[in-house]
Amino acid sequence: MRKVIYPLLALGALILLWSISVEVFDISKFILPSPSAVAKVLVSDFYSLSTALLATLKITFIALLAAVASGVSLALAFS
Repeated sequence: MRKVIYPLLALGALILLWSISVEVFDISKFILPSPSAVAKVLVSDFYSLSTALLATLKITFIALLAAVASGVSLALAFS
């Protein structure tokens, strides 16, 4: 149970520190948006972000497969 609680508490503390530091130091939204602003954008633009995520994952896995295939081919060629 502690293996789950401590990381969640650390994550919560980090998000709280992020939020407080943005407010206290008056950091521009373009440089470092607050966690609440990030959450609002994730909710409001969920469809376009999820579509872009799927496209990115597809390209990433295709590139991984190409890298593995070429790596195995080179390993076989040099052995």
